[in-house]
Amino acid sequence: MRTLCGRSSNQRGLFSLVAMKMRPCGAVFIALAFAFSLAAAPAGAAPAPNANSVLILDSTVTSGASSLEAQAATIAGFTVVVVNATQWAAMTQADFASYRAIILGDPTCVTGTAPIAAAEANAMVWGPAVNGNVFIIGTDPTYHAKTNVINNAVAFAASDPAKTGAYITLSCYYHGTAPGTAVPLLNGLGSFTTTGLTGCFDAAHIVVAHPALTGLVDADLANWSCSVHEAFEAWPASFQVLALALEGNVFTAGDGTTGTPYIMARGEQLVTLGLSLQPLNALNFVGTNHTVTATLTDAQTGGPQVGVQLGFKILSGPNAGASGTCVPANCVTDNNGQVTFTYTGLGGPGQDAIIGWADTIVVNGLPDQGEPQVTAAKDWIIPETTTTTMVPTTTTLPTTTTSSTTTSTTSTTTSTTTTLSVCGDSVISGGEECDDGNNAAGDGCDDNCLVEVCWTCAGTPSVCTALDAVACDDGDVCTTGDTCQTGSCVGTEVLVRSACDWVVVAGDPARRVQVKTKQPSQVLGDICGDRAMLGEETINGGDIAVTESTFRNAIRFGEGADVVGDIVTGGGGVRGRPRGTLLPGLAIDEVTGGNVQAKDPLSDYDTTGSHPQVAACQLAQDGIDTAGAALLGLSTTVSVGKVKVPRGTSITIAPGTTPGVVAGAVNVVEFESLTIATDGTILLDAGGNAATVYVIRVLGKFSMALRSSVVLAGGQLAENVIFHGDGKKCHLGLRVTGSGVVICPNAKVKLNALAVWDGAMLSGKGKAFIGEGAILTHQPFFGL
Repeated sequence: MRTLCGRSSNQRGLFSLVAMKMRPCGAVFIALAFAFSLAAAPAGAAPAPNANSVLILDSTVTSGASSLEAQAATIAGFTVVVVNATQWAAMTQADFASYRAIILGDPTCVTGTAPIAAAEANAMVWGPAVNGNVFIIGTDPTYHAKTNVINNAVAFAASDPAKTGAYITLSCYYHGTAPGTAVPLLNGLGSFTTTGLTGCFDAAHIVVAHPALTGLVDADLANWSCSVHEAFEAWPASFQVLALALEGNVFTAGDGTTGTPYIMARGEQLVTLGLSLQPLNALNFVGTNHTVTATLTDAQTGGPQVGVQLGFKILSGPNAGASGTCVPANCVTDNNGQVTFTYTGLGGPGQDAIIGWADTIVVNGLPDQGEPQVTAAKDWIIPETTTTTMVPTTTTLPTTTTSSTTTSTTSTTTSTTTTLSVCGDSVISGGEECDDGNNAAGDGCDDNCLVEVCWTCAGTPSVCTALDAVACDDGDVCTTGDTCQTGSCVGTEVLVRSACDWVVVAGDPARRVQVKTKQPSQVLGDICGDRAMLGEETINGGDIAVTESTFRNAIRFGEGADVVGDIVTGGGGVRGRPRGTLLPGLAIDEVTGGNVQAKDPLSDYDTTGSHPQVAACQLAQDGIDTAGAALLGLSTTVSVGKVKVPRGTSITIAPGTTPGVVAGAVNVVEFESLTIATDGTILLDAGGNAATVYVIRVLGKFSMALRSSVVLAGGQLAENVIFHGDGKKCHLGLRVTGSGVVICPNAKVKLNALAVWDGAMLSGKGKAFIGEGAILTHQPFFGL
């Protein structure tokens, strides 16, 4: 077996658990039980141990039950069964059909088909058992630690409880093979042929909105230093192409993109997005505000599509190009699949054309081919709204004579007055929900004559009444318990607000570089620090804000660094060559060669110190100490002393297993120190209640070693996990994987090379360091 990229298949079977002894804490002995969401592999045929199980062939993954594929299944709440080739060969079609999903993963880019020999040998046994969702990818996501791709694919494959799905990677098995190469592994699913690309295709593009790719963008699939190893030339008609390599030009997708197919899927949960705008037509006075509400749904089921980026633009008319504001502020759909967009009509009378679109295929702030789009019209008028129309009226007057009958016709005119229907005229008409006789917002009936949140309106003209003690949504994802209070929607700030708004926050009284990334890491979220240094080829998928006011290297970019969002400082300079879409003519301070340009018009470049992100960053830095003190003040659920998780073993913290831990409650598990050794795992189980919160409070050293991991199970949400290191060390080592907020008020935070973490890194008195090839992704983290 030969290897690609200097990698070989280092497989492990099931490993035994080593009992870990824990010393008493004070006079009380409290133990954490060891457990896996892992069923013992049977000696022969292996029907699923329960209806919630997935099956993995061990030769197709790395580290068996600790593989990224197994972790993805555990995160999704499934029992994982890992079998070897002999056990696989003994299974019947009925055995395979008893599983929710079959996983043939990536053994870290192995060439040659030896890892899939067992699956090829009985492809006509397990293949027909797969009647659910199927995801097939012609590359090696495990080798590149693309957990976002793996987690999505596994969840999609196993999403139908009544069927058996499959997640299949071709890894690097066929790399370099000739065109027209058959794929016998897939014979049970249909006839596939592939070509093993002899070059290195690195640019990738998602061509459809699909549940297996939810939350992913082109940047997640591209620039892997060989993003594609196998391309499909022929496939069954039941499969849909999801993504292309942008080389080869052998296939044209529905969005008009040409390229080479390498990701495809089959299943019944394909989502066609439906987008609507309300109102589609409206009339307002010049100088007032106009709001449109976009609603995104699954066009087949009508269900809301949550967490999808929308875009809005005024295409033409007197206000063409004018900016506006979204609620939610990031223009991402809320729990109702909705976003509102508001702008002020200052351009004079006329008609605006407003476009709204789902920014799903190319996430670039522009409406692209294939993305759902809707256009609405807005008429602006001056406050003169009456007209007089002269209507001719004919009256016939009969006259009788003795000789003949004649008809005399007299023409008269009458004057009628027509009043245009506009918001603020006290008459409810058109698409108005209310009309209280004015164009003012804040009184229950807003400036578009729509009923405001936390109000109810009735009558003509409308009389509006403020609501109290009614659940609402204040549009801020970083608040909880939103409730109407005398007409206003009010929520409670989350305890660790900094982690909700930013993926990295760091501050250092010694004024060293506070945020540092090594090439070619990916930090997919907003960065905040006193200063920042991004390594070569680093991708930052958000804003960079630093508070440094005078230093000429407040932000420094290595060559090829790519920044998606705003670049702002407290007045300090920016050096280097940020890559991306650039607007000529706007100079970056102190640039050392390269692009003497700023970001595109959709993002801000600001070194004046007045940008609001600078103030927000300062608040986030100050908030670390405040949050740390609040976390220390929480009542302890259970104390476990100094704990070291031995190599290759796991501890589980779960309701019913760990004393005092309760599903749906805030559970504070306190360690004097916590060290997770190589290949060790800490599993946090919500007990089936998504409201379960874990605060892992470590008073001393907090450290995770090579390939150690944090695994969430039982419906545990990443945004409800906080690791609070109150000591002088917070270190997440090489190839670590996990989720949650890591907040260390007294130490630097380090995410080492090739680690993959879904969370936030907060350092109160030191550097936040993101190592070479590491991937740090962000979502709003609530905690409590």
